Formats: sequence, C-alpha cells, structure tokens
Amino acid sequence: MSQPFRAVIFDLDGVLADSEPWWNEIDAKLLAEYGVTYRGEYHRNVLGVSYRLAVEFYKKTFGLSVPTDEMMRQRGEIAADFFAHRIDVFPSTKLVLQELRQ
Repeated sequence: MSQPFRAVIFDLDGVLADSEPWWNEIDAKLLAEYGVTYRGEYHRNVLGVSYRLAVEFYKKTFGLSVPTDEMMRQRGEIAADFFAHRIDVFPSTKLVLQELRQ
C-alpha cells in the first residue's frame, strides 16, 4: 500500500506559469531606478540566468556602482510584485492544484 504524499514541489516558470515575457518589464523598472532606459535587446543576455548574473551584467554594461546584493533584492521585490499581481498561471495549473488537494 502506498503512502499519501505530503508535499509537491513545482518549478514556477514553464510549469505553473510563463513569466518569461514579463522579465523585460521587470528589468525595465529595475534599471529605470538607476536612470537607465531598458532596451529589449538586453533580454537575451539575462534570459535563464540567475539574479546574480543578470544584475552583474547590468552593473557592468551600465557602469552601476550599486552593491550586487542590493540590486538583486530590488529585482526580487519587483519580480515578486509582478508574480503576485500580473502573471497568470496556466489554465491547467488550477485544475492540477485542485486535484492534488483531494
């Protein structure tokens, strides 16, 4: 007899929701705080990399002297706001979560 599971772990992006299209806006908002106008061409340099690598790319590209950890925190706060208020989950996500609750 199998035991019921107690937890399920999901990766967010590509599994529960598609956040990739929003990263242009997230990074545009982040860089605007430093007086930098974001251009979509930067996206290919930070797509799929860690917050640290993305922030280090922006710091180097634009000569920003802000501490890496501070800029990572800011990027995380902006992203969290987008995830909470603007990014919708895939239609099947709600169904799967309902099934798992039962």
